[in-house]
Amino acid sequence: MPKPLQNITTQTFATRDFPFDQLYVTTNNIQHDLLPLSNTDTGHERLTVNGEVNPQINMTSGETQLWHLANIGPENWLYVRSPFPGQPFHVIAEDGYPVWHVWNNDTLNIPSGSRFDVLVTATGNGSIPFRTVSNSYTEPYDHLIATVNVQGNQKDVKDVNVIPTTLPYPKKDLSNATIAAQSP
Repeated sequence: MPKPLQNITTQTFATRDFPFDQLYVTTNNIQHDLLPLSNTDTGHERLTVNGEVNPQINMTSGETQLWHLANIGPENWLYVRSPFPGQPFHVIAEDGYPVWHVWNNDTLNIPSGSRFDVLVTATGNGSIPFRTVSNSYTEPYDHLIATVNVQGNQKDVKDVNVIPTTLPYPKKDLSNATIAAQSP
């Protein structure tokens, strides 16, 4: 990472639907310590992040953080949108592999078992919901991922964080490398 970004705050979002069917519990008078599990995509799931529902993320307006976004659920796709209008995700790694050229997008489609490392810069002030994107697979359910609490006034923040366009990893061409050993 460039020097201004080497010690930035890092957040990990290990997301997963927890299939909890509140309707079943209510209509069948089940004890709370014996919560039944439902099938996923029934509309009675809770989206969890690191095992929590709606965790609170703190940022300062103008601050850039490194977010590790992971879909650890077994079957669902996760469609996410940057919580800050006009500030896209700056993708620096996919599935643990650094990208050679940083690419930007307002939304990310994260299949089950996939990960993205992104740089995110906060704008605005107050509590901002970080949600999944509504689509034909998740409508009418709107899943809240987390709430981002932004402090400060962006016009008073000096822009010391520079988003890189490339990462300083040496790109090695292994096409002519010597093979040390081969398996039988």
